[in-house]
Amino acid sequence: MRFILFFIAFMCVSVASLSISMAGSAKVVRVGFFNEWPSPNLVAIAEKTYDAEMGVEIEWKAFETSYDINRAFKNNELDIAYAHEIVPFMDAVSQGIDIVATGIAISYPELDACVISDHADIDRQNIMDLEGRKVFVQTGGMTHYRLIRMLDHLGVDIQNMQVIAVGHGAAATKAVYRGMGALGCAYGGPVRQMQKKGRLLMSGDEMDEIGLKFFDFVTMSRAFVEEQAELGKQFLEITNRFNDAFKRDPGSMKKKIATASNLSLMTTNVFMKPFYFPDNSQQALAEWLGDGGAVEDLMRDLAAFLGKSGKLETPILDYSEFIDNDLLEQAILDSDFQ
Repeated sequence: MRFILFFIAFMCVSVASLSISMAGSAKVVRVGFFNEWPSPNLVAIAEKTYDAEMGVEIEWKAFETSYDINRAFKNNELDIAYAHEIVPFMDAVSQGIDIVATGIAISYPELDACVISDHADIDRQNIMDLEGRKVFVQTGGMTHYRLIRMLDHLGVDIQNMQVIAVGHGAAATKAVYRGMGALGCAYGGPVRQMQKKGRLLMSGDEMDEIGLKFFDFVTMSRAFVEEQAELGKQFLEITNRFNDAFKRDPGSMKKKIATASNLSLMTTNVFMKPFYFPDNSQQALAEWLGDGGAVEDLMRDLAAFLGKSGKLETPILDYSEFIDNDLLEQAILDSDFQ
């Protein structure tokens, strides 16, 4: 029986490879990334591993924001983007830009979080004491959405809190430092700063467990996925291999990553501390990109919230057509036979 299953799987791989090889092979693959956003695959970029193993020239294009990546996809200037943020991705597909999410680049739930001020003297034992207190947050966006989801999970009614709108994370940090409010919510550096005078409302693992993920995608143009599937699959395989190497021995890779990202080793360590790189097998499951899984649910709920707040012009009810698992599944199948 196991031989029959192996033979069937082998024939599927062979047929898929044949159909892929029949499509015209690209000579250049254009990939968008963020130069100072440290990740293991920056080592692969520096060592030209992608070029050598994919057998094509990889044209790496550095961007400042994910919205710049959107414009590049719209103008047919990109085939792949690494670390494409979730809200800009949702904005892109709502505008009709023909791209799909093919993988998860980086997960970092604790980088967009809420911190309880030490001045508040509140912990999980008396969490209901948050009601009636002030929370400082930039309203209407992702951080506000995450705040509501966390409080709801903990049984705290945000309607009974004083929500103070701020223009940026630094204002939330100031409020936490000075004890002006019980809670501050922000993204990036301000979250780390606030933790010097407080503690996270929920840990990254806890947020993940309730489907409150925060991550960047690997995205590709739909035309590239359809016409150059083998190259897309190889990109995911190589990225996964370098992620695995980092998990096994992060210390030996940190210096290379720092050099490749033009950052100091200290800054790289600070940046990467909350980073997690799910492997291809994990990404294909319902906890991530699997059909009807956590990412689909998150985007649907987030779109409804952003639509009401005016942050997303055209919310979409079903994001399943903008997630393509085929390359991930092919990469996993290939790795099983190696």
